[in-house]
Amino acid sequence: MGYVFGHLSVTVAGIPFALGTSAGCMLTGIVFSFLRTRNPAFGGPMSEGARSFLQDIGLNLFVAVLAATVGPKILASFQGIIVIKIALLGVTAALVPPLLAWLYGLYIRKMNPAILAGACAGGRNSTPAMKGAQDATQSDMPAIGYPVPYALTSVLVLILGYIAMVIS
Repeated sequence: MGYVFGHLSVTVAGIPFALGTSAGCMLTGIVFSFLRTRNPAFGGPMSEGARSFLQDIGLNLFVAVLAATVGPKILASFQGIIVIKIALLGVTAALVPPLLAWLYGLYIRKMNPAILAGACAGGRNSTPAMKGAQDATQSDMPAIGYPVPYALTSVLVLILGYIAMVIS
């Protein structure tokens, strides 16, 4: 269903807009998760092991589809000194935002460090980081701060990525 939903296209001012496979699957997953939250019987009983497996395989397939779609275009653009610039930009983009978010949350907002760790992991869309924070705190408390930044970051990345693709 997410695959089909992702390929639906709407034309606005002569520009075709479509969510794409990954966004369609993600939004379909959000809708079904919402429905299951409101009605736990929706979809039938499911063991924790099966639920965990489907969550992990879904995330891995999402990343694989995204990489298969974007990967060849990125590899074709790597030439000469641009690779070093991209690597430095990538390291900066990977380290600076979570550090600033951590400092802001800890010192200005005075957030609980466990919840803040979950929020930072969600902001980076990193389930392994959230599970690492849970292991480090020996608590499920980091999961409280995880979902909202995860959803916001996912939506912003999809929208801004699509705008960047249209502009380029």
